Amino acid sequence: AATGGAISADVTVYQSGGDPFAQKQLGDIRYEDLVVEAGATMPGALFDWVAASWGPQPPSRDGALLALSYDFTVQREQPFEDALIAETTIPALDASSKAPGRMTVRITPRSLGPPTNPGSKLQISLGKSPHKTWLASSFRFTLDGLDTKHVSRIEPITVRRSIEVLTSGSGGTSISPGRIGFSDLRVRLSAVSAAAWYAWHKDFVIDGNNSNADERSGAIAFLAPDLKTELARIDLHNVGIVRDG
Repeated sequence: AATGGAISADVTVYQSGGDPFAQKQLGDIRYEDLVVEAGATMPGALFDWVAASWGPQPPSRDGALLALSYDFTVQREQPFEDALIAETTIPALDASSKAPGRMTVRITPRSLGPPTNPGSKLQISLGKSPHKTWLASSFRFTLDGLDTKHVSRIEPITVRRSIEVLTSGSGGTSISPGRIGFSDLRVRLSAVSAAAWYAWHKDFVIDGNNSNADERSGAIAFLAPDLKTELARIDLHNVGIVRDG
């Protein structure tokens, strides 16, 4: 799925002299963010862009949002320039779910071109590999020193970067990346493996042993239906615990 991409302008309302009617004038152009949902069958370049966007020097990309017919004829193409990934959301991972796993990516472009109808066939691979189907129930979670085999659910994870959009007096627009933030990790697990988690909470929160050296590393892996093949993974660094319930 894909939404957004509207091109609009600010409207200034003013009155002059004794004119009883308000006048309206267009101001700066605004480009709406693009929001796309992507499964594990998307080309690897998209995931590479997402991964790089979580780092200190996020890259910008030129591209286009394409709408295709059943036979992959491009019916609508909306180009964008110098876009940055502003937000990535990983859906809730739930061992009881049968829903397909889809990552949501919000893209902030410096500019958008008007939509066109090329009418040509798609010339790039869609990465349609059946073995790469990803379900929200197919995941593996690890964290140093803890029993994570009984973790049954991980709440949605959001990685958000602030992006400053600047419009010059001449009508030009520029964007620049700001700070990046990672949402807290919320997991649900069976009481069978809770003892070590409670001990970590006591040590880290109550006893105050919560320096950088006391934090842990881990990973969330997205798995194919065979629950063995790793489609993608998120490495976790400097993980602490803040609440035990």
